[in-house]
Amino acid sequence: DRSCTPPPQFPMQGKMYVQDFTELSKVSLPFAANLRGIVHSIISTGTTQSGAETIGFKLQDERGNVVRLVSMGRYTESSALTVGHEVAIFFGKAQKAKVNGQEACIWIYNDSFVYVLAEARPVLNVRQEIALKEKKTGE
Repeated sequence: DRSCTPPPQFPMQGKMYVQDFTELSKVSLPFAANLRGIVHSIISTGTTQSGAETIGFKLQDERGNVVRLVSMGRYTESSALTVGHEVAIFFGKAQKAKVNGQEACIWIYNDSFVYVLAEARPVLNVRQEIALKEKKTGE
């Protein structure tokens, strides 16, 4: 049924999610993404200006490439975002940083879904950190 298949912005394995994170560097912000990977590391915790809890982490693909994500809302205290868990993340929002000096990342809000596919997966050394890019003027 084609009505359930969104038009692809970048190659999605099985039409469900991106698991080769180098593909993310080929798309300009903002965009929505479904991802599959392993929680590589927790890089920060904190709160927004409005007091909402956040957790920053890196998600690793099968080649060791990582992308930065920030969770705000229901998954902030979830055990799903544990180092070594393989997860599928649906409806992540890639957008530019809201604070000057911070890098663009993929945000997980309350309308996103995080599913644990496996636990205790090996975490690889980082091969490359994928930078998300803003649309250039004139694109």
